[in-house]
Amino acid sequence: MSFDGLQRRAAAGARTAAGLASALPAYFVAFDVLKLDGRELLRVPYRDRRTVLEKLFTDHALTAPWTLCPATRDLATAREWLTTWTEVSGVEGLLWRDFGVGHLTAVGRRECSPVVSVRRDTTRVIYGRRYNRGTSVTSEGLVFDHEAVLIHGFELYEGTNLDVRSVVSGMAQDVKDAYLFEEVAWSRFGHAYGSGHDVPQRLTALRSQDAETAGLALDRLRSSVVHQGTVGSVAPLTVPFLLRIAAVPSTHSRAGVLGLAASAARDEYWGHAARDTFLTVATKELRSDCSGYPMHWSIEASRNAITADVGLLLPLLDDTDPDVRTYTCYTLATASGAVQRITDALRTRLTIETIPGVRASLVLATAELGREHAVTGTAAWARSLWTDPTQPADIRVSAALGWLCLVDEPVTNTLRTTLAPLLTDALAGAMDHVPWIRQVARNGLDRTVEQMLNDEPFGLGSEDPWA
Repeated sequence: MSFDGLQRRAAAGARTAAGLASALPAYFVAFDVLKLDGRELLRVPYRDRRTVLEKLFTDHALTAPWTLCPATRDLATAREWLTTWTEVSGVEGLLWRDFGVGHLTAVGRRECSPVVSVRRDTTRVIYGRRYNRGTSVTSEGLVFDHEAVLIHGFELYEGTNLDVRSVVSGMAQDVKDAYLFEEVAWSRFGHAYGSGHDVPQRLTALRSQDAETAGLALDRLRSSVVHQGTVGSVAPLTVPFLLRIAAVPSTHSRAGVLGLAASAARDEYWGHAARDTFLTVATKELRSDCSGYPMHWSIEASRNAITADVGLLLPLLDDTDPDVRTYTCYTLATASGAVQRITDALRTRLTIETIPGVRASLVLATAELGREHAVTGTAAWARSLWTDPTQPADIRVSAALGWLCLVDEPVTNTLRTTLAPLLTDALAGAMDHVPWIRQVARNGLDRTVEQMLNDEPFGLGSEDPWA
């Protein structure tokens, strides 16, 4: 099925779904296996995962609609595929990856840099890359030269029109407030599926009063601008508009819109709840997205955009929708500035908040800001909460998690005995929608505590987190 056909199937309503399913039958194309019989293969080299995948197809005699994605290590064969297969509409090109690389790095981040996609007879590639001899990214006549970056570093483009941080900071107030999408250089930057030229259309649909239209637009934005945790270079340009859309009470899925803005301003740690990652907004290391664009620039630009609009976000801490309050916390915690103003607002709201999940989010947002910006007294504040028997369980547990991320002290028996009776099924359910916990796993409180207290390896767990 072509990608256009797949999009038609995905967007089909009840009346047309059956007909499209008959006219456009779908196939499940498997190109990787990340877990088998309860065993995670995330760090197993791709060559071994491919062998496992091929054996699955052989052992189970799988046929259509189950399809094994073709693969080759022969350059001549790859060139032939690139020449002939891309004649089919919707087939963009080939995916190249290092056979010796695992899906995740040692700290649980997705390994993206070895993956490159190209397309035949064109100067543009998936992810917005342009290949004239495979070396440059382009948009609107501007060229991001990867060979030059290898020699001189990303600093070569700092402050230019290809630096998304400069573009976002230079966005005029009336452009943001009046949704003047035509004034924004969307095509200069990209997302997982190519140029960002289609983003304004998605943002317009996101403002629709029709729930299905708005929901589909949000799903498409999620899958493109922040694709599987990879923040595309166009993502920061969406943040000012996402915040304004979320601030309108009649908007559908306002919490989801805020969540997308927050995702554009964060590194993903893929379920890793270690003390040095659980409340870390972004790594300091240089990183690039799948197109080769410096992803740390994109995250920094998104964080700066959130800081510029703190005035829009703070009133949402008092919104009538608890989910909006929760994701406002998650978004505010990524801010690159206005730290004291945000911290004061979070602590003030905590004194009157009644919903357990929102209270936990207020505590974790305060702790994350304190950790990210070295705010004096944050660790002592968190400790005062988890040691206070008059505080509710959600505040005490979230404060304990925050405190563990703020200090280098070992886990004490006092902390263990304090938390043990608080970690109930009721509390786990109440905190299931807390974004930090949800990033670890669904129903992730037990997994979070287990990794935090016992320094359990990513993806593993013991039967007793208190052992």
